[in-house]
Amino acid sequence: MQNCIADIRKWMLQDRLRLNDDKTEFIMIGTRQKLAKVNIYPMQSRITLGDRSFKYAGRKLWHELPRDIRYANTVHIFKRLLKPHLFRKAYLL
Repeated sequence: MQNCIADIRKWMLQDRLRLNDDKTEFIMIGTRQKLAKVNIYPMQSRITLGDRSFKYAGRKLWHELPRDIRYANTVHIFKRLLKPHLFRKAYLL
């Protein structure tokens, strides 16, 4: 996988383009048998493409919010609960 990404980077650089690591994602396509042979777990620690994207980071932050904030009935209540939570988190109170 690393070699494929390196090849894509080289190919894009020829046209003066760059991969945006914050937004780039990849998908592995193959039969179940072929995909079962691919060990993705060591690769996950080395490949970080896409995990800083808004799609990934936003989902992660949403799930880190306390349940009462996530399930607020209105936007007004959500904002009212979110502000003190963020202040406590920012100032470690």
